[in-house]
Parts: sequence; structure tokens; C-alpha cells
Amino acid sequence: MLRVCVIGTGNVAYHFCRNILENKNLKLSQVVGRKKKLDFNFKKNVNYNNNLDSLVYADLYLICVSDNAIQEISKKIKDNSDSVIAHCSGSTNINVLKEHKNYGVIYPLQTLTKKKNIDFYKTPLLIESNNSYSQKKIDFFSKSICNQVIKCKSDERAYVHISAVFCNNFVNYMNYTSLKILESKKLDPKIILPLIRETANKLVQLNPKEAQTGPAIRKDMVTIKK
Repeated sequence: MLRVCVIGTGNVAYHFCRNILENKNLKLSQVVGRKKKLDFNFKKNVNYNNNLDSLVYADLYLICVSDNAIQEISKKIKDNSDSVIAHCSGSTNINVLKEHKNYGVIYPLQTLTKKKNIDFYKTPLLIESNNSYSQKKIDFFSKSICNQVIKCKSDERAYVHISAVFCNNFVNYMNYTSLKILESKKLDPKIILPLIRETANKLVQLNPKEAQTGPAIRKDMVTIKK
């Protein structure tokens, strides 16, 4: 059984913790964060601590914090010879952890929020490691919770992350803007939801170029100028 310590209390940490607790091959040894009390609504009890100096021993330390805090947090983890330290960022290079002996990256390619549970087993996990020992531990952990584990170097993962920002974050903001436009005119924002749903569903069967409709594809400049 692989003992895992999760550092962080955000969306990514929540989903990793939930899946670790549900897996018989893994043990959630501890969750560490800045909050005084953990707000994860799990049925099982979780060993939580808000003091990084009180880290318990683990086979794998998962750093699930904001990108600019990864290196600072990693320095507070004692470098045990048989432990692996991994961050979960798409845009952060593996070398941010290079002061440790065994380290790597486990990046879930998915939009994650605490309010919505997902089938994590179908979520691609992009992994990277600095040596064969780290690779073995990261492989075991990743394949215990996911069936789409992909080896990906830091420079490649950065492009995957940029792609994810375009197809998820930017699109979500545009959807938010479309709802606000309707609300500003006192129109029911739910009227647009079937279109949002069909736009997403269509991309499963067609590539974006084939799925594009509207005045831009027709070169209807009159409508666009409105």
C-alpha cells in the first residue's frame, strides 16, 4: 500500500484525496494546508494538519498548491531517500523540485471543482519523473486511480496546459459573458444552456473546424458589424 501525503486544500487536492480514500492500493496518510480546519466533506476521517513542520512520513508527497508556491513548499519537505515528491501543475517545470533526490509531476488534465465529483479514472494524468525509482512510485500511484496515464516532459506539458486554457478557461469565460449579457437585458440565462451543451457535445464527434458555424464561417460581415 502506497502512503500518500497531500499538501494543499484546493480543488486539485480535494479530488486527489477523494480518489486516494476510495482506492485499496493507496493510503491517505495526511493532508496539510493553511486552513485551521479542513473543509473536505468526506465520510472517512482524514488526518489533517495546518503545520508543514508536522509532516508525517509518506511514500509520495503530492504538492497541490498554486504554481508560485510549489518551490517554497517543497523546501519544507524533508528529503527521505525512499520518498518521492511530486507537484501537480501543468505549467511548472519538473526542475523546480531538483533539490530533492526523487521527484516528479502528476498533472490531471481536467477542470476540477469541489462542488462536482468526476470520474477520475477517465481523467488523463500527465506524469514525469527524474529517475527510475520515482517513475515506479508515480506509475503505481497514477495507474491506481486512472487508466489514461501519459508520460509527458515539462516542455510538452506546457503546451498541453496552454491548449487546456484555450479550450476550457477561455471558453468558460465566454459562456459566463454570454449569460451576463442575457441577465443584463432581463432575459432568462437558461435559454442559452442547450446551445452550450450542444457545442460541447458536437466536439466529441467533429473537430472544431468542422463544427464551426455562424457569421464568421459564412463571412457575413454585415452581421458581424452589428
